[in-house]
Amino acid sequence: TQYIQQSSGVLAVFACGLGVSHFGPKAIVADLKKGLEGVWVFAEIWLFTFTGCVMSFNALNGPAQSNRGINPGQVQNFLQVLFAGQCGRGAGILFSHAGCYCLLPEHRRSPLYFCSLVLCTWIFQIPKATVQATLGGLPLQYHLISGINGLTIATTIQQFAAFSILIMAPLGVMLTLFVG
Repeated sequence: TQYIQQSSGVLAVFACGLGVSHFGPKAIVADLKKGLEGVWVFAEIWLFTFTGCVMSFNALNGPAQSNRGINPGQVQNFLQVLFAGQCGRGAGILFSHAGCYCLLPEHRRSPLYFCSLVLCTWIFQIPKATVQATLGGLPLQYHLISGINGLTIATTIQQFAAFSILIMAPLGVMLTLFVG
């Protein structure tokens, strides 16, 4: 229920934002946009600062325990999981767009337009994935994985989340600048 409560708050803020931007006076919408861009400058710093803090939040996984660094043997596994995840994300985006292909206007039903739509949707989802990856430290922080290997598994999840941010965030920025 905690997840549903957090999600419903995000959806309420999103719906309010869409309502104000669609039905509100243009001058107020422009002022809100400018103000929120200023807030994002500081929110971005907090977001990535807290992401870094999650990497070493207590003595169980601090630098003295040598659990902060990524094991070189795991890098190949991490890259394979990242590749498989991006292929799955691309397949999901392709599948969801295929359902609305027949609803597109006649002049936009060309394969080139459809492929570019799917590709751009995939590219613009990369930053969302990197923000979601900041939650990778939660299994370790809240001791969600029990058992003898629970700490090791949770630490691996945390390291993979940080590694995915290091790979996907610059890739997402480069692709968005190229396409955008």
